[in-house]
Amino acid sequence: MGFFSRDKPREPAKGERPIVVQPADLPGFSARLEAVVGVLYGSDAAIRGAIRGLSESVGGSDPWSVEFEQGDSTRLWRWSAQACELANEQGEYRLAPHVFVLTFWWKPRQSKMTINDFADMWLDPLPPDVDRAILKATSEALYHFTDDQAVAQTANEALTAGQLRNGVQAAIAS
Repeated sequence: MGFFSRDKPREPAKGERPIVVQPADLPGFSARLEAVVGVLYGSDAAIRGAIRGLSESVGGSDPWSVEFEQGDSTRLWRWSAQACELANEQGEYRLAPHVFVLTFWWKPRQSKMTINDFADMWLDPLPPDVDRAILKATSEALYHFTDDQAVAQTANEALTAGQLRNGVQAAIAS
């Protein structure tokens, strides 16, 4: 058996850190998320910085660090899905639509991203099960708004509940 033998015992893969979202977490997360949504469709540098800051704020990790092995590259998505559910339970119905706007912006771009793009934002592709949870929470939250009510503001337009409902329905159908 040589120094580089394949017969060496392997370390077990590290599991994902548990996601715990508390009601006290929602105001800060909501404010940071609104800042992210506010720069979407605007400056690339502002978008990257805002998303990275949001990911970092929920315990995401630098993919170039050793911590990357802990599976934190989807932490923002998993944390957001739980935050959407909790916000709805707490009557904070604006959070889930903001998360949906971020996913709506991200999903068509993720297949074009390079490893450096993912590393800049500390974000990996949206897992399908998390996407479904976010869509469900957003659909439930939008029930509390009229179609013409502005729900989110991106860098270049105000989005109404009706527009987001259509986006959610299209995403569910696809």
